[in-house]
Amino acid sequence: MSEDYKKDLSIDFHNLHVCYRDHAMNLMEWSERWANAVTEKNQRKKFLRMDIRRDPDEYGLPNNPSVAAVTARMDEDDELIQLRHDVNVFYSTKEAFYQRSKALDGLMRLYLNGYFSGPNSDGMSQVREEKSDRVRTGQQEALDNNPRMRRRRDGEQSESEDESTEGGPGETPQGDS
Repeated sequence: MSEDYKKDLSIDFHNLHVCYRDHAMNLMEWSERWANAVTEKNQRKKFLRMDIRRDPDEYGLPNNPSVAAVTARMDEDDELIQLRHDVNVFYSTKEAFYQRSKALDGLMRLYLNGYFSGPNSDGMSQVREEKSDRVRTGQQEALDNNPRMRRRRDGEQSESEDESTEGGPGETPQGDS
């Protein structure tokens, strides 16, 4: 969890599992920050309204100012303006996390459908090679343990041994020429 929402919203394509794992925690953290900012803004509005009503002269208003005059004066308060901005940023961040969730789902679908398995993906080609080697090894072991293949192989070995002991076709005399 960082203080920068842009960093928390970023997606690392090589660590989608980490993005998925941390997504709910990040969303909750930024939603909590949004809720706290809303509360702080509302508290500021409440106390500012009470202060303006209590001492309207300090804010340049006549005694017993109208609701519109109090609201207009509150809209000029720099701290309240900053708090509204913070609330809007946190709200947007929270909504961006919902979009991030959809993006993660889409990326996971792309990954599962082999989108990232192109020639630029060195990691994926290595995984494919290892899987191919394991399949080839498994097939070879199955062939080695197959009784028919053993009989055939044993039969070929005994024939080749017979040919080599009898002289074989390459060693037959050609006659006198």
